[in-house]
Amino acid sequence: MSMQGGYLLPRILACGREWVRCMEAVIKVRGLPEIVAQPLSVCQICVSSAPPRCREDDAWRCEPRAIILLVEIPLDVTLRDADGCLHCGQSEVLVRVRVPLPFPREECWRNQWVAQAAVRMLGCATQQCQQVFCVRLEANVEVFMVRSEPVCRRECKPRCPFPLPLFPPPPRMAGRCDC
Repeated sequence: MSMQGGYLLPRILACGREWVRCMEAVIKVRGLPEIVAQPLSVCQICVSSAPPRCREDDAWRCEPRAIILLVEIPLDVTLRDADGCLHCGQSEVLVRVRVPLPFPREECWRNQWVAQAAVRMLGCATQQCQQVFCVRLEANVEVFMVRSEPVCRRECKPRCPFPLPLFPPPPRMAGRCDC
């Protein structure tokens, strides 16, 4: 099969979803300036533009027809210091997702994982130490196992080699006219 005029499309082989309505998480914020007026308060937590990373959870390898993934969701955290200045930092949160498999686990090596996540802060966060906060989050994570498969464009060919008229032509008499 030639690939002229063709392209690759991701085919979803398996998917899993986890919606954690209220999750207590301890986050350590990185990327803050060295000197910040204490105490800090969390203004906003949102998902970063970096893609979530998936890895298999080795503690849960006993399920034969499912795989348990740890999804690391990168977060952008906006903090306000005691002087009222806003600072942006980065953190991450882990969510465990169960993905049922339609085939044996040994066949997963040739596929890739794609995850998308949404995270929001449910209430105010408490500061435990300088850059560590205890927050309540709501997280929704969807994980897809995909494999790229070739799709080729086909030329539209009529079923008949010549076009047929809509109505049959009237019969013709060769050379005779009965008018």
